[in-house]
Amino acid sequence: MDYGKGKNKRLIGVGFFLLIFFSGEVFLARAEEVKQGIRSIQTASGWDEVKIGWEKNEYLSETQSIILVRQKDRCPKDLTDGEEVYRGNGFQFEDKNVLRGEKYCYGVGILELSGGSSSFRVSRLTESVSFAKRIARMFESKLNLLMLFEVSVLLFLIFLGKWKRRRSERAKAKLVLRKL
Repeated sequence: MDYGKGKNKRLIGVGFFLLIFFSGEVFLARAEEVKQGIRSIQTASGWDEVKIGWEKNEYLSETQSIILVRQKDRCPKDLTDGEEVYRGNGFQFEDKNVLRGEKYCYGVGILELSGGSSSFRVSRLTESVSFAKRIARMFESKLNLLMLFEVSVLLFLIFLGKWKRRRSERAKAKLVLRKL
């Protein structure tokens, strides 16, 4: 009987050791995940706007804010280098205060309540596109050009069908008038 009690104690000891070991691993993995902050930033030019999105750590504390800064024609070096256009805890922003044809670069980072910043990431230079330039960009793709061609042919065939129908109706009307 003593043999079984010793085995149980060793089994319980090994169990506690494994529990503590894996709990520590999970804690360290979670701490590393919390520490990551802003992972990346993407921009997309729109019609008289630039859309900015970023991947952020979902575990921001209440004492942290996301700050988005903008620079014209060059990229910001930190959160103080540029015009602040967004402050909050979101993951995207639409900058509608841009001029057509101008190039903008955005930086996003985390601002601590203490005033320090961390995890600063910078986008690429993005040009705000006017309506005409956006339409021109749509036809840079071969697929878009093929679709335009197909639509043009379809419209031509519709027009041709209506034209033939009108022509035959006129011819019938002339025949009726001649018979009278």
